[in-house]
Amino acid sequence: MNLKGELVGINSDIATQNGGFIGSGFVIPVNLVKKFMSGIIETGKLTRGRLWVDIQNILAKLATAMKLDVAKVVILNKLIEDSPTGMVSITEESVILQLNGKDIDNGVKRTMLVASHSSKSDLAEKILRKGKPMDLTIKLGELTANVQ
Repeated sequence: MNLKGELVGINSDIATQNGGFIGSGFVIPVNLVKKFMSGIIETGKLTRGRLWVDIQNILAKLATAMKLDVAKVVILNKLIEDSPTGMVSITEESVILQLNGKDIDNGVKRTMLVASHSSKSDLAEKILRKGKPMDLTIKLGELTANVQ
């Protein structure tokens, strides 16, 4: 809670050296909790979106080699076979520029944006394929506890 008594996060874990109460706390932001609350109430569990892809950040040298203007974007390395993602027209080596209108400047941001949506959501993705911009609609799968 903040000094005004407003809920800002929910404690989810604490890392301690001796099992006591002194250590590093991990908190789930309340805005993220609010976003999923209706789904939790409705189904009794949290469902988060997942795309079955392997991505990497494009750094300056790779951007130069690919003749891209910017280095702060993400490239799709690999699709995982038999995944919902495989059913849309994403291809390997596509450069990911935006997800639902938000610029993607690193892989962590894209992963968090995907996970912040419930499974089976449709997301708009803007990519570059062979230097040509494309707009796609992507259906998310469900992120499960046994994902590596």
